[in-house]
Amino acid sequence: MPLTSPSVALPSFAGGVPQFDGADRGVPSRRTMVTWQLPPTGQDTLSLSAFQTKNTPPLAVPPQQSPLPKAPDPATYRSAIAALPGAESMPPEIYHALIELGQIQNPPWADTYLRSIGVDVLFKNGMEALNLITSKGIRVDFGDMGNSKAHAQWLKDENLIMINQRYQGDTSKATLYAISEAIYHEAGHASRNGDNQASIQEEINCLGMNTLGYLYHVMTDADYAANTSNSRLIQDGVALYAKLFFDPDPNKLALIGRVIEKYGYLPAHTPDHPIPVLPGKVPLTYLVLEQLQNRRAKEWIG
Repeated sequence: MPLTSPSVALPSFAGGVPQFDGADRGVPSRRTMVTWQLPPTGQDTLSLSAFQTKNTPPLAVPPQQSPLPKAPDPATYRSAIAALPGAESMPPEIYHALIELGQIQNPPWADTYLRSIGVDVLFKNGMEALNLITSKGIRVDFGDMGNSKAHAQWLKDENLIMINQRYQGDTSKATLYAISEAIYHEAGHASRNGDNQASIQEEINCLGMNTLGYLYHVMTDADYAANTSNSRLIQDGVALYAKLFFDPDPNKLALIGRVIEKYGYLPAHTPDHPIPVLPGKVPLTYLVLEQLQNRRAKEWIG
């Protein structure tokens, strides 16, 4: 089912929007095939085809008519950062990224659009995320992730948001912005119960957070908008998802393929992150599930 994106100018990507088909990635073998358990809908059987003629309406408020809220003065929250666990040895990159996190204001037009396609936006702004981090006494630090391609990770058992140490030592403004956006994402995982039960819906929610953080920085810093860095954190992370969420393709096939590639092995949802109810609309997670079921059915048959 098509999803309509608002018109918004984003930094260009060489080669256009990447294509992801999920082939041979995160697709269980026949022996481990998953039967998806979808939330109650008031029907005995949920038929996605019933929604095919319904469409997400275009965004009513153009971006230029939706100004950004004012960011807080960093002086009002520096002491809270200084009181975090491990603050005495906190790397300067992390400290400055947390300062940048507190500045993030969700662009209203983007926030509205993401909610309209089924993203449960977990914070209204970076200060809400920073308040969560400080109230839960969460440590934020670099760590060794081995050969993992992950940029960052929430570790509940250690009450830690870990940033991949490959980004340590880079104090460029673009990287500090991107680390703050990654923290925005991981704070989403730490929100609510902050459990270790990941799901497709939770990942979509958290990807929405780093997308909103990225868009804020793009809108407030022309240099970042024009950034051509080869950093994986930017080009394969925060900037990529902004491009995918706001891809003009009404079917969002590249976004759905990317979600399947990275998170297709996860359950659809958890009690902590239920799939939003959108009257008359199909949440993005349902569309991901539909594609997954189609692919797994083909694998089972073939």
